[in-house]
Amino acid sequence: MIGTRFPASLRLACAIVLAAVAPAALADFNITSHPQMQNEVSLAVNPADSARLVAAYIDSRSSDYRVAWSWSDNGGASWTFGGSAALPGYARTVDPVVAFDSAGTAYLSGLAYNPDTAPNSLGKDGSVFLAKSNDGGHSFGVFQKIVTAGVGTANHLDKPWLFVNLASNHVYLAWVKRVNAWNVGGDESATIWFARSTDGGLSFAAPLQVSTLAPATGTNRSHGPQITATSASNVFVSWHTLEAGTLPNPPTTPWKIWIVASTNGGANFGANQSVATSAWGYPNRFISMDADPATGRIYIAYADSLVQTPRDYDVFVTSATSAAGPWTTPRKINDDPAGTGRWQTWPALDVAPNGRVDVIWYDYRDDAGNANASVYYSASSDGGSTWTPNAKLSSAAFAWPTGFFGDYSSVAASADRTYGAWMDNRLGNQEVYGAAVIHPPGGASVPKPPTGLRIAP
Repeated sequence: MIGTRFPASLRLACAIVLAAVAPAALADFNITSHPQMQNEVSLAVNPADSARLVAAYIDSRSSDYRVAWSWSDNGGASWTFGGSAALPGYARTVDPVVAFDSAGTAYLSGLAYNPDTAPNSLGKDGSVFLAKSNDGGHSFGVFQKIVTAGVGTANHLDKPWLFVNLASNHVYLAWVKRVNAWNVGGDESATIWFARSTDGGLSFAAPLQVSTLAPATGTNRSHGPQITATSASNVFVSWHTLEAGTLPNPPTTPWKIWIVASTNGGANFGANQSVATSAWGYPNRFISMDADPATGRIYIAYADSLVQTPRDYDVFVTSATSAAGPWTTPRKINDDPAGTGRWQTWPALDVAPNGRVDVIWYDYRDDAGNANASVYYSASSDGGSTWTPNAKLSSAAFAWPTGFFGDYSSVAASADRTYGAWMDNRLGNQEVYGAAVIHPPGGASVPKPPTGLRIAP
């Protein structure tokens, strides 16, 4: 039921304080604290009140997958379960993204779909939904609506992304349009589409196809859209492509990152521009993008293995002040030795209001077998030229679960705090954990990450 909450006796309560302990002892908190599976988290900080946070995630406490959310009004010290989204005519809701506008109105988007029957058994009718909250993300009952609908596998929408432009409070959505999804009915094609609302999500302009990969069939597919903006006028959409070739998993060429720009607030877009080409031919989940309106600089983080055998994924960041570039040489930001074969993957990037760039990722540096992961963090205060020493956010390593465990983690920041959230399997059950890094008053510079965080009762 939308807007329902756990009683106070079941709420997670903790206070985040500094503690003089070693970086390896950095502590964290369980946002979901429920024995059923939760993963694929999106986190947002209210720009009107940076103590108010919302985390949205896939939740299975009901009879099927649902997008659910939890909220905190005290800077993450305690969290309350808010409810879950259920769209009439759809069995499941997944792929959550949450965002605030400048006045503190919260928006939640995701994918509504139905499970398909054998032999596919994956998904059909994928449709993009949007929900809205006027109480800081406590409830999303203002409206829940299908923005654009899919039908069967012939027009199955996937992986929507949400962005609210704080300069205009316009609401942007991007998604993947999959024709013949799962290759049902013929070769699948996958393209990136975009739509904007100038009235707080009440209505959306006709969707625009922004990717132009041709031919977009077979293993030529575009996926994982991201959105950001540097002003009310300058809006950017990025994604990655998976193109047919001779490398394995499946046969591909090195995958590429693309971006497209609008100079009129998303009314239309220019030509596709190349950002980077990976060394390895198969993307390790999705890219992550944000921008700094003060400088106009756009940042994209992604994982790549510069060698194929053995694979050794690292996290890279590239940036530019226009879609056309020039884009900086991708910089490796995880500071463990190269060539160890210990993976760093699933990066999430956010630019704080003061221009600090924050990145978190899953990291296997502490396990030579790449079986147990931790979550690490780094930041840049000089436009990505230098990065702080990596700090471990997760207080316990966790075994990588089998089956589905989400496609992304999340990081969100105010000037003085960075919040990270991720899927964590340390209790043998997928849950959403989070942690905070506290920066100096004013956030004018980025010090080394704090020596530790402690959760006090």
